Amino acid sequence: MGLPALSLEPEARSLLENIKQKVSIEIQKSKKIPVSVLLWGPAPDDPSEIAQLRVKLRSELTACGHLAQFSEELIETGSGVSIKTQQLIHAQQFDMVVSMPCTPGSIRILTYFF
Repeated sequence: MGLPALSLEPEARSLLENIKQKVSIEIQKSKKIPVSVLLWGPAPDDPSEIAQLRVKLRSELTACGHLAQFSEELIETGSGVSIKTQQLIHAQQFDMVVSMPCTPGSIRILTYFF
């Protein structure tokens, strides 16, 4: 980083090495924590490039051990709750929402919540 090296006393150097080791262990642990990603966008069978990218993104996230879902997979028909409300609930439960709008429906969903 271009920072000058510090001259540390042996106790401080030992403490620093201990901290670095703990940080390394926690970084390795964090790599094993799955992230939940909700993917909004055009239907998977839509011929657009964005739809194909959405499917590919889900596959790649899943292959890396994460949870990636499309909202349409989570809709509970017959629940008596509107799709719009269900999608809001979905968004609240996932760590991240990735929106890939390119069709009227996938653009409309953005106006509901953002």
